[in-house]
Amino acid sequence: MNRFPHPFLLCSITIFLFLSCQPYKLVQEEKQQSYSVSSPLHINTGDNAIYKASIRLFNNDLSGLFVMVNADSLYKVGFLSEMGIKFFDMIIAQNSYEVVYCMEALDRKPVLNAIARSLRFILEDPAKHDGDYYADKDNNIIYKSDGNDRWKRKYYLENNRIEKIKGRRFIRNRLFINLSYNNNKQPENIIFLQRGMRMRIEMTKLQTEVDSRDKH
Repeated sequence: MNRFPHPFLLCSITIFLFLSCQPYKLVQEEKQQSYSVSSPLHINTGDNAIYKASIRLFNNDLSGLFVMVNADSLYKVGFLSEMGIKFFDMIIAQNSYEVVYCMEALDRKPVLNAIARSLRFILEDPAKHDGDYYADKDNNIIYKSDGNDRWKRKYYLENNRIEKIKGRRFIRNRLFINLSYNNNKQPENIIFLQRGMRMRIEMTKLQTEVDSRDKH
């Protein structure tokens, strides 16, 4: 029995691997003057952002309000029903998080890890991690970086705003985030998709008095 792959099979595998790799071109000359990157959701210290949100997890649905408060170097995050019933309450730090309260249905470490990581991806400034700007085959500008949590991240930019984020662990993209804006300050709609646990979070920003003043 032949211990080595047939030459045709080996050639086919090589071609497949070559074609399946997404080509990227490092953007060197223009990056300093043309491109910049910052956190998709920027909340000033002491301020908050409130979103109407729904979470679908393993075919179970929860809906309510997502509240995020910038408490200096920490973010306090709560998800509660419109009747005031608290689903969970956590504190997110730079490289960790602490659960203050969580209802039993969500109180699973992989679930809480995924929620905290998803929020950290939109609250953190990507520029604090080592990274660089690339252009893909369609000339989309991507900022690629490695986080402190061993996740590789790709931030897709349009008009210097992050429109999409992909989080990669080992060899697979596991976290997908899509953002859309109606002004230059905060994203209006955010969708999180977590591969592997069938988790989907959709968030729509609620209008606040601060937002109204900013537009005048």
